[in-house]
Amino acid sequence: MNIDFITRDKSIQYMISLITDITERKKAEVALANYSADLEREVDAKTGELQAARRYLREVIDASPDLVTVVDAEGRLEILNRAASLAMGYAEEEVRGKPIGTFYFDRDRDSVAEMTRRLEDGRPSTIRQVDLRTKDGSPLTVELSVSPLVDGEGRFTGSVAVGRDIRELEDLRRALTRSEKLAATGKLAADIAHEVNNPLGIITNYLQIARGDLEPSGEPYKTLGVIEEEVQRIARIISGLLDFYRPESSYLEHTGVNRLVEDLLMLVGIQLEKMGIAVEKDLADDLPDVLVSPDQLRQVLLNLVTNAQDAMPTGGTLSVRTHLSEGRVVISFSDSGLGIPPENLPYIFDPFFTTKGKKGTGLGLSVSYGIVQSFDGMMEAQSAPGEGTTFTISLPAREG
Repeated sequence: MNIDFITRDKSIQYMISLITDITERKKAEVALANYSADLEREVDAKTGELQAARRYLREVIDASPDLVTVVDAEGRLEILNRAASLAMGYAEEEVRGKPIGTFYFDRDRDSVAEMTRRLEDGRPSTIRQVDLRTKDGSPLTVELSVSPLVDGEGRFTGSVAVGRDIRELEDLRRALTRSEKLAATGKLAADIAHEVNNPLGIITNYLQIARGDLEPSGEPYKTLGVIEEEVQRIARIISGLLDFYRPESSYLEHTGVNRLVEDLLMLVGIQLEKMGIAVEKDLADDLPDVLVSPDQLRQVLLNLVTNAQDAMPTGGTLSVRTHLSEGRVVISFSDSGLGIPPENLPYIFDPFFTTKGKKGTGLGLSVSYGIVQSFDGMMEAQSAPGEGTTFTISLPAREG
């Protein structure tokens, strides 16, 4: 309402008032306010629904035991699910936005390039076996299936990849192959060992007779000595081969692991000390016995100590530990040495595999592996270059 006055001689003669009906405007304002509030509530509800849908989708992705990654159209990583994060060692935040090529090795470049071309053409792709690069640089072997992502207009917007960790499957395949090799090698050794050992013994005897007629300082004497050493080397290889095939089981008896370990370390203690290798022991009290051949298990443990010595030519630390875990007696030997390259680690228990050149026959770990298996035991190795190696043996505990 507006009010105005008309005056004459400084006195008010008339009062004029203008009244405007704003009922409709007020109704409109109320309606607008209500509409705005309803719209805001609807937006909040839709936002909540969208956030809930995103959380649910993320929970589904993270619940997958497979490795799931989502990449944008430029090949930058957007999503790394929980399984992928655990397997690869990365937190999602530290790799989001990085080129996906960062996580492949150069050797798989051609396969990845072909996969990318198929995706850009709108076609899914499967790589039967590819190695992903983990945070520590080691390979993670997966079977990879990748599908393109497209928008409503059919434009390529990225891709989603599902990787299945096949390391366990590959380990089973290698174990099967290793067992087949052990069986075949052992059978072959059993067939030929005696035939080979007899002429080797004759050759050795004649070499010794021939050397007896020569001057020790002469060149022929030294040459025959080299020949004799190589013949003995052949004999050692044949002896190692025979360990693969034992038609008659060795006598098994209840044996205390700690006693075996203590005796062994006492035997090699002086040699380790001379090489600058310190020994750390952590032997659990009151361990149950294991049912083994003490001599054969001692041979296995000595082989592990020898390997540790070779891995620490300038000295280091050898840690020996025993403990009980889920009804099994566990023995571990850990060195602080050079470590084993990832590409060699899967093959160290294979017959004739060695990185020691002429110094090794490639049979020590294979024989040890076979011996431990014959006791219903398990033997495995963990290693990384520059971080040392741990060999672990687990044997069924035997009470009484």
